[in-house]
Amino acid sequence: MVMKVVDALEANNSYEKMAELLLAIGQNRQAVVALVRAQQWSKAKQVASEFVPEMVAEVEGQYKEWLTQEGRVGELIDVDVISAIDLLIAKGQWDKALETARQQKHKPLLDKYVAQYAAELLAHNDTDLMLKVFEKYGASSNPANFNIYKAILDKIVAQSFSTPSEEFSRLSPVRDLFLSVYEQLVKENSESRHIFERYVHALHLMTIRSAMEDIQTDDSQHLRLQQSISLLRYSDLIPADRVFFQAGIAAKDADGEYAPLAFLLLNHYLDLVDAIDEGDASLVDYSAFEGTDIPSEVPLPERPWVESSLHEEIKEWVLATSVDDGANRELKLDSRGLFEATIEANGEKWPECIITGYPITRTRVDFGDLCADKDDLNRFLIAIKTSPTDQLINVQEFMSRWADQPLSMSL
Repeated sequence: MVMKVVDALEANNSYEKMAELLLAIGQNRQAVVALVRAQQWSKAKQVASEFVPEMVAEVEGQYKEWLTQEGRVGELIDVDVISAIDLLIAKGQWDKALETARQQKHKPLLDKYVAQYAAELLAHNDTDLMLKVFEKYGASSNPANFNIYKAILDKIVAQSFSTPSEEFSRLSPVRDLFLSVYEQLVKENSESRHIFERYVHALHLMTIRSAMEDIQTDDSQHLRLQQSISLLRYSDLIPADRVFFQAGIAAKDADGEYAPLAFLLLNHYLDLVDAIDEGDASLVDYSAFEGTDIPSEVPLPERPWVESSLHEEIKEWVLATSVDDGANRELKLDSRGLFEATIEANGEKWPECIITGYPITRTRVDFGDLCADKDDLNRFLIAIKTSPTDQLINVQEFMSRWADQPLSMSL
């Protein structure tokens, strides 16, 4: 008789009353099932806890599954935050997913989802949004993420920009990203800190050069020349044809004692482009740079950085210069008898000026872990005082963060 009533209640979808009757006759397991079907989750868990403990996990699992299917993120967060985040991601609600992960105050969890989102953005070539995500939520020092960071850098530095300010606005977030990761690696005493330090130096030189591009003074031009030449040292990290082209053009514009260096660098640039076109790195001869710390083996970019019309102009200039009997093609040496931008040679290392990237061989100024040639630092400070652009102030703030000490504006 009782079971007929139970069957009738089930046929009428009256699961809650059905559960009450089943409890009254000691059918506890069936009562829990009925409460689950009634979506009375709290009661189902309570009855299971009291009478059928082995069913608690099953009830919780079904509850999570129901919340997920119903899209009830708010309630799911209280029960299973991972499932809630995954549900938000499945809905494409990445901002909410990352905010939810951040609210858990467990950095590895947030890092995991930031990296997952970054990988998705990378697949869609959305580097700008990737940089904003890393800026907002932080970049992890997990080696699994290094390829993502390098992909961002490779994409940005392979581009040409119409103005120095545009170049600065695109490069500076990448520079900040790499410094953030580098700082974490230093705290962890990771071996990877060394390569990230080189990336930070290279990106800093590129951004400080962009920031000074519109300052038309002899001092500013000379600092940009030195920054461009110093970047030759990082041609294994930045597209080599770009680095040699920009250093060669800077030396060509400086002319005079830099003319032989311009000839050498732009000739090497042409060799690099030929190697890129042929897809054969062995075509490049680095013998002219022996005794320097310019890398002798660099990865070839997929395509040339310089547009074809400008490339042809350089080709004509190099050809015209090569038939000039008085033209030399050689490195510019300093009082050490070394290429003037060399900071490491013959087992000796010189401190690197944070303004130019050149070795400090005269008066040195220290601030935090960084240092600068006194005269070059003064030239930079004068530039800020006479032309206090947002870009120059940003560079000053960046160096202060890097040094973990404010950069004094006093000359």
